Amino acid sequence: MTYECKIYDAKGRLKKIVNHKEALTKLTKNFLSQKSTKKSSKFIENFKHGKQQKYWSQKFYTKTCEFCEKEFYCRHPKAKYCSHECQKRKYYLRNKSKRETAPGRG
Repeated sequence: MTYECKIYDAKGRLKKIVNHKEALTKLTKNFLSQKSTKKSSKFIENFKHGKQQKYWSQKFYTKTCEFCEKEFYCRHPKAKYCSHECQKRKYYLRNKSKRETAPGRG
């Protein structure tokens, strides 16, 4: 299965079709390094060389939930709760304790 990448200019006219067999010359690399074509060139490079390993080094993190204290896998290292429900319950309990300790209106 082969893919072609069609590159258009600002007016919508076809400028170039890049095939998988075409060797990227210096002129082509300069053309593809323009801001509008960086994504297409990255797409083509991924087909040639595969994904870079640095993006796949760690996808999930193992954390413990601050509310229910269960272990869970999160995608972001700063996550605190295993689910949205635990986050809502912690928020509710925190506000409930603030209301109880606040002085009355009188």
